Amino acid sequence: MFLRVFVVVSVLVVQVVALPKLIRIGGLFDTEDEEQELAFRLAVEFFNRNTIMRRKPEIVAQIERINTGDIYDANKKVCGLLEMGVAAIFGPQDHLTSLHVGSICDEVEVPHIETRWDYKNKRDGLSINLHPFPNVLSESFVTMVKHLGWQNFSLVYEGNYGIMRLQNFLKEAEKNKWGVRLYSLDDSIPYRKVFWNLRKDFQILQVDHKIVLDVGREILFDVLKQAQQVGMVTEHQQYLITSLDFHTIDLSDFKYAKCNLTGFRLVQDSHNDYYQLVETMARRPYNYRKGLTNGIRAKTALMFDAVNLFISALIQLDVGKEVEDFPTSSCFGGVKKGTDGTSLVNYMKSEKPYVMLVNSSEKLQGNDQYEGFCVDLIEELSKILNFKYEICLVHDEQFGKKKDNGEWTGVIGEVMKGKADMAVAGLSINSKRENAVDFTLPFMNTGISILYQKPTTKITTLFSFLSPFSAKVWTYLMITIIGGSIVTFLVGRLSPYEWINPHPCRQDDIVVENTFNLGNTFWFIIGSIMQQGSDLVPTAFSTRTATTFWSFFTLIIMSSYTANLAAFLTVERTIYPFHSAEELANQKKIKYGCLESGTTKGFFEESKHPLYKQMWETMSSDPSNFVKKSHLGKEKVKQGNYAFFMESTSIEYLSERECDLTQIGGLLDHKGYGIATKKAISGKNELSASLSTGILILQERGVLHALKHKWWKQKGGGMCTIKQSNIVRELTLDNVGGVFAVLILGLGVSVVVAFVEFRWKSFQWENPNKAAISILWVLARVRKQSAKHPAQNVNGLRTWSASEVYDSRYTGMLFLRMFVVVSVLVVEAMALPKLIRIETLLLLKQYQKNHWSNQLFFWFLRKQPQKSISMHRVNRILPSSPAPREETYLHHP
Repeated sequence: MFLRVFVVVSVLVVQVVALPKLIRIGGLFDTEDEEQELAFRLAVEFFNRNTIMRRKPEIVAQIERINTGDIYDANKKVCGLLEMGVAAIFGPQDHLTSLHVGSICDEVEVPHIETRWDYKNKRDGLSINLHPFPNVLSESFVTMVKHLGWQNFSLVYEGNYGIMRLQNFLKEAEKNKWGVRLYSLDDSIPYRKVFWNLRKDFQILQVDHKIVLDVGREILFDVLKQAQQVGMVTEHQQYLITSLDFHTIDLSDFKYAKCNLTGFRLVQDSHNDYYQLVETMARRPYNYRKGLTNGIRAKTALMFDAVNLFISALIQLDVGKEVEDFPTSSCFGGVKKGTDGTSLVNYMKSEKPYVMLVNSSEKLQGNDQYEGFCVDLIEELSKILNFKYEICLVHDEQFGKKKDNGEWTGVIGEVMKGKADMAVAGLSINSKRENAVDFTLPFMNTGISILYQKPTTKITTLFSFLSPFSAKVWTYLMITIIGGSIVTFLVGRLSPYEWINPHPCRQDDIVVENTFNLGNTFWFIIGSIMQQGSDLVPTAFSTRTATTFWSFFTLIIMSSYTANLAAFLTVERTIYPFHSAEELANQKKIKYGCLESGTTKGFFEESKHPLYKQMWETMSSDPSNFVKKSHLGKEKVKQGNYAFFMESTSIEYLSERECDLTQIGGLLDHKGYGIATKKAISGKNELSASLSTGILILQERGVLHALKHKWWKQKGGGMCTIKQSNIVRELTLDNVGGVFAVLILGLGVSVVVAFVEFRWKSFQWENPNKAAISILWVLARVRKQSAKHPAQNVNGLRTWSASEVYDSRYTGMLFLRMFVVVSVLVVEAMALPKLIRIETLLLLKQYQKNHWSNQLFFWFLRKQPQKSISMHRVNRILPSSPAPREETYLHHP
């Protein structure tokens, strides 16, 4: 027993002595990964504070923060770490950035340790990922579903990766005859809406509410909360949560819902290291979570374990053999620089605007006879990496297609055969080509889109005259015409200065007229809109104010209408027969196709998406849908009823020069163009790594953007920019709403002025010795045919006789009575001192004497306290037999 212990201790001592005294390890963390960065630091601190091993190396943590998804920033930081001589690099969490860091680590033979979820089951090179394999996790979830005995359930997932994590469920569903329904969560749609649809489907199908929820930890609480709002977190639901950070969610809001929530966890909270880690992290000042009461996340624990695993591996290195210091590495060791440089053969495929023959009257030779984006790109790279190159065009003018015998055609085949050192063209990076050659980092991003002929047509609808304004503006305009007519009518009736003598030569007549009746006012408003005059002339300041603002309103409205109508009748509107790939697939009139070889064809041929599978079946059923070259597809599009699938960058180039072509819809996929080099048999590909570094430098300097602008926009581009700007849109309330506001303000001012005029005139009537026209005389419309009666003085009050009326066919009589009642209320509110004399003229026929409005009017007259009211009543006067006037005086003590 003693011997065994002695041997183990001796070996450990030898191991420790053999290691360098100082070992650096690098950590790359996104700006949001503070918790992982803290776990990385603490793992190093715990090892350095370990007193069990007396003689051990000192571990130094070199940490760099990078912007999420910023490959260029990551390249700078990882190269800086390699120059420090780090023994390994940990992180980052972003998928694309981690792949780039891993490729650099493979080239310089430095271990790369990850803790992120990766959908790839194959892990090679010098990268190791401590996160469980996706298929293993998915199999665990399937086993749990079988254990629970679920036969009908729903899969609620987030994003494209969500459906990839749930692939095993779909495979097992066919074997076990499960009823599985899929629901996708999108940030643009409230989560509660998805769960509301889920609830309705459960009610229709009459099945138990069993749900597998696959969402990220960041939105898990919000998803459950919104599900609870629509009644989907109750005792009737059962959830299986696939997030490994489920234990970090505060579930106190759901503890009384009686809902079954089942989840998994990787972290063992019973381990001593766990308690020590949580306690230390909780005391750190920049801990952004409240005390870590719910534990640490899975990726944080994995990072802590990853550092300990790597340190343990170092301790076990080369027993009894001295380990030298870890050497420094450089990201710029690819193409060796010399006085003359290195000469490389570069194969290209002739395609606008990437590679083209120079249009010159002189006979050019060598590289001078070619121009284009790729030609300028390789020239810029040669300046940075100091090499010479020779440009050759591929003979079969193809990018590359794998034959049945395994050989490749096109530029890919030339590179594989060794005839070319590299291939620079609009060459898409995909998995098949990646297995044949090595690619650099992409120098341009693109995707598959639809090229189609731009259709144009004139506006020939029956009601095209309504196009300048939106439906809302037309509605408000109709309401404004009616409302403006009523307000102007009320202002004209209320103002005393609109009641004028129709016979100016007979000043003793007390017959007055008001031309602002309802019909005349409406005609005046319509005439203003039509920019035509009318015989109605306002005399009062209040009515002139109202008509002035109305004239300003009509000026702006009619000018805007006329200008926009002219634009609508002259400008063509583009009408597309389809707007997306889905609409294109669902119609039968328009054919569509792509190149007969290349990545675009491979995308449709190998796609598992139902829509793209359907489109591939349609295209492959007719060989004429495929073309050999891109320009043939363009010509076929111009002939009509044909859509051509090609890269969006090429479509952008064509649409800048040929205005009858356009891109429809978005991108069907996302990919990049890279430079292909011969695949390295073993070790790193120095040429590919150097070219990737050069591409990053050009990207940082803005050279790539400048080159694209040069060959897409400047060299013959921009021809269709002006024409595309001729777009006419209907005017909405946001465009003309201000003039409506000004009109409402003006009408309000006219009403206030009319009340001021009425008040001012009433003060003049307070003197009983003055001759005055009664309120009702001001309000009523009286015909000119009247009999004149001399004025009389009764009890010191001056009175006037009423006129005989031969025509009482006034259509607005009911409205007039109501307006009289309102006017009496206004007089009562004024509380005029001493005396108010109201002289009334009632235009009544035999059947009108008991009308409710007349009785209501008399009731108001009798309710005047402490006022003497002289009321002149005109007896019922018929056209056939006029009756004499009868005077009645009512005195109230």
